[in-house]
Amino acid sequence: MVHAYTPRAIQRAIAAGVKCIEHGQLADEATAKLMAEKDIWWSLQPFLDDEDAVPFPEGSANRKKQVQMTNGTDNAYKLAIKYKIKTAWGAEALFDEKLAEREAIQLAKMTRWYTPAQVLKMATADNAELLTMSGPRNPYPGKLGVIEEGALVDLLLVNGDPVANLNFDEHGLGLEPNNLVAIHSLRGYRTLRWGRNVELIITDQRSYRSEEPTYRTEAQAFMSDAFPGLMPQEVLDILDGGSAYNNGHPPPTIRYGGKDIANFRRDQPPTTILGVEQKAWFLERLKQSKATWKIWGDTVATLDMRADPQNLPIGLTKCGKPELR
Repeated sequence: MVHAYTPRAIQRAIAAGVKCIEHGQLADEATAKLMAEKDIWWSLQPFLDDEDAVPFPEGSANRKKQVQMTNGTDNAYKLAIKYKIKTAWGAEALFDEKLAEREAIQLAKMTRWYTPAQVLKMATADNAELLTMSGPRNPYPGKLGVIEEGALVDLLLVNGDPVANLNFDEHGLGLEPNNLVAIHSLRGYRTLRWGRNVELIITDQRSYRSEEPTYRTEAQAFMSDAFPGLMPQEVLDILDGGSAYNNGHPPPTIRYGGKDIANFRRDQPPTTILGVEQKAWFLERLKQSKATWKIWGDTVATLDMRADPQNLPIGLTKCGKPELR
């Protein structure tokens, strides 16, 4: 497999004996014909200039190349379909935590060019066929993508048509009815009662929480090299509040280090740990419980964790800037 975008790079790779092209969004008609003739695999990703695009600065060289590449995505898929090129699906989410959480949404984007059934086949049986070409490095010592004796397969029985709905909400939750049933069957939050005195209320602070704002690339602008991973409380309050900050009037920019930096969460909902449904359930349980002792069992710390770098003793850090001590 070779990562290549331009016709020249793709054709040189094929001439060298490569059997699979990764990306290839800038391929032209002649290159697509060659791929079909040589029985080359095409591992394509639905890279679009949308909310999942890496936020390169406007006008930068990387941003210009990104726009050129995403503009070619539609044509690439059309060529793959026209010439019946063997196509695999990938999300390219290895090194991007935010994008990794949206892999299902990336898959759903494929319905722009294929039917839901074709999308699921590509992500399972077709990808499995491509993996068999890796020889000794194949991580699956058995057949994939087929239902037969000796094959490696996970079977999920559903009530209805599993390809009828590949829609997801803004948080990446699959809205297919069977998926919702499966999620609720594994619901972690619940209550346990011991007599009339004790009720244990258990919450799940992992499954329903929002994306952590400080993990996003844009958040690096609010951090100091002297204290990586830390940012002012005022900044964090604004980012956490999102569109709800200041009674629905969040600032377009945030002042930090003498600069006005774009508030990248201005139009996004406020962050949450419990999620809307679980939070409502939790508050209702606290209100309705008649137990003498109501014990909250949670999975993360409930108290704020704060650091005060400006008051650390001089010499405790490598920071040589008095204003950051």
